[in-house]
Amino acid sequence: MMQRITTDDGVDIAVEHSGNPDGAPLVLVHALGVDHTIWDLVAAPMRATRRIIAIDLAGHGVSEVRPSTPEQPQTLERLAMDVEQVVAALGIERADYAGISIGGMVGQVLGVRNPAWLRSLTLVCTVSSMPVEAHVLWDERIATVRDQGMDALVDATLARWFTAEFARLAPSALDQVAAIIRTTPTDGFIAACEAIKGLNMTPHLGGIAVPTLVISGAQDASCPPEAGRAIAAAIPGARFECLEPAAHMPPIEAADRLWPLIDGHCA
Repeated sequence: MMQRITTDDGVDIAVEHSGNPDGAPLVLVHALGVDHTIWDLVAAPMRATRRIIAIDLAGHGVSEVRPSTPEQPQTLERLAMDVEQVVAALGIERADYAGISIGGMVGQVLGVRNPAWLRSLTLVCTVSSMPVEAHVLWDERIATVRDQGMDALVDATLARWFTAEFARLAPSALDQVAAIIRTTPTDGFIAACEAIKGLNMTPHLGGIAVPTLVISGAQDASCPPEAGRAIAAAIPGARFECLEPAAHMPPIEAADRLWPLIDGHCA
C-alpha cells in the first residue's frame, strides 16, 4: 500500500507499506537516483515477520521534489527530518533503519540525532564524508543532468553499481534499474546531489549510540570497503561485513546474502 505524508515544509513523501502489520517495523531508504523498489528482493523474505516501511526520498520515485537552490540547498539533515516525520505520522514508536548510499548517509544523521524511535541502524555501501575535492565530480554530474537529462548517467551508473559478471548474468535487472534512473526527476536528483556534497559525518560518528551494522560491497568503487570499515570503527560497538562479490547495489546483486544480515542485526 502506498501512502503520502506531508512534511512540515509542505513536501509530499511517498511511503510503501508491506509485510506483517503486527511485525517489528523496518524503515528502508534507497540510493541516489532510484526509488524504494530497489529493496524489493531484500524485503520479500522478511515480510512474513516484519512491517516494511519503504520510503521514496524527496525528488525520487513518486515523492515530490523539494525546491533546492545554491543559496539554500537541500541537506541530509532535512532528508533525515523527513524520515523522522514519516515515522511519527505512522505512529511508530520503535523501528529499525536500513539505508544504502545516500540512504546510509541519512542513517548516519539519524544516528547522531538519535530520535527516540530508532532501534538500530544498518548502513549499506555508504561513506561518512565528502571531501571538497570531490565536489567537482558532483558538479559535473549536476551539469550533465541539467544539459542532457537523466538518461546521460545511465550507462556509467550501471557500470559502477554492478559487477561485470552480474551484468552478464542478469541484464534484465540492470534494465529495470536503468528505467528507474531515467524516470527520476532531474530537479530531485540535483537536490540530492547538493545534499551529498554537504556530507560531513565523520567527526560525529562516535555519538551514534544504537546498535549499528555497516555493510560494503567488495567491488564497490563508489563507496569502497575501506570507507565502510572506517565508519564501523568510529561507531562504538559497530560491526562490519563485506559482501563478495558485490558492487554498489547489493539489494539487487546480493539480496540473498544481504537480507539475512539485516534481519539478524534487527533481531
